[in-house]
Amino acid sequence: MTPEEFLKASTCRIECDGVKGSGFFISPKTILTCYHVVVNVDDQNPIELFDYLSNPIAVELIKQDIDCDIAILNIVNGYKSECFLQLCESEIVPDVSWISFGYPTTQNGRLVGEPLSGTIRDFIVDSSLTIHDSITSVSSVNALTAHYDGFSGSPLVDQNNNVISILRYQAPNYLNSVSIKKASAFLKNHFINIKPDELCSFSEYLPFVFDGFESDPKLMCNKFAAEVSSTSSPNVIINSLLGSVFFPNRAQTSKELIAELKRNKEQSNAIWIGWLEFLSHVSLLKGEHSNANEITITLSSTSMFKMLRINVGGTKAVKLKLRFLWTDSETYLEVAKQYIHKEHNTEIENNTCHIFNSKKANFGGIPLTANFKKNIIQNISSPNDSGFRIRGTVDFGILSLQHLNNEVKKCVSITLATENLEKLFRDAIQES
Repeated sequence: MTPEEFLKASTCRIECDGVKGSGFFISPKTILTCYHVVVNVDDQNPIELFDYLSNPIAVELIKQDIDCDIAILNIVNGYKSECFLQLCESEIVPDVSWISFGYPTTQNGRLVGEPLSGTIRDFIVDSSLTIHDSITSVSSVNALTAHYDGFSGSPLVDQNNNVISILRYQAPNYLNSVSIKKASAFLKNHFINIKPDELCSFSEYLPFVFDGFESDPKLMCNKFAAEVSSTSSPNVIINSLLGSVFFPNRAQTSKELIAELKRNKEQSNAIWIGWLEFLSHVSLLKGEHSNANEITITLSSTSMFKMLRINVGGTKAVKLKLRFLWTDSETYLEVAKQYIHKEHNTEIENNTCHIFNSKKANFGGIPLTANFKKNIIQNISSPNDSGFRIRGTVDFGILSLQHLNNEVKKCVSITLATENLEKLFRDAIQES
């Protein structure tokens, strides 16, 4: 069954006291619709409801919220829907795509239903006077002449197959809807399951981390991923780093960045799966990641002395600061060169390793050698670029997420994975 077929199978047409509308299943026996569709229900005016195959279903009105124009219906006979939709209290941002299915008051519409698709046009922050808070545009249809009566109560489904809003009525130029976020308090008070916004939790991405790992290392890494998911979220990282999530850095507010990510599902998924994997490796190394601007791991003084011939004294440990960046580039070596050149008028911090991720499969290949970095530094340390310098004795490092994953995926124990990752970071910051 395709997503479009599943959506259709999750919907139903409704009529009550001459008012025609639509609804959708959120569980095998629970349906949501607009309250104005069933507002006149009584013994003389029962709710007439039919599934997508026109099978009649006996329902009753359980609860309603006038402020959000939402009604909860419950099935009272033995009928159970095999298809139902997931609600999500997603942030509503402009230009996000949606699809819907409903039963407009046309001959075909009331018999078999019709699909709709479009984008979010705008969001009303204070919707106390309007009830609706989402304004939507419909694709390839003239909202001035199209017939939308009967679509009230239809779900707006985003690219993640979550219901983010419910169609309410047609304005002169657009369709208006009530977001699940606005209705979430009412719905949760009546034990309706609602997913958090995909940027409010890493749980959306947990099933997809460490793809390609064998069962033992995957199980080991998933444990750390679950720990990270319980203490951090994409939103926390966005608010801490803003456009520094990317390389090159983007001058974006958190609102602008969130809107961009929601418009590009594939990129957003790749970014946050990558962050979850990266932070899992930091957690495995017992590093600090509560602040996305100050992610650190600790390398022992003994190992640093052997590798870099630095006398750090006694049992003192060396902290290595980590930066994780997403790039749209598909060429790792070019990104490394660009990153070093970008910093040539300032300073590359000592004790720092920069880890890149990209949508390209196996992005990274072989880690940079000391000679490769030395050549780049010499090229940009000429008199014309005399402002460039590297402080201290400890060098900087540049890696990719793939390098980290490659070292861990061949391990069957935390001890071995720790040794492999520590060696990778030591080699990365080794001086020429």
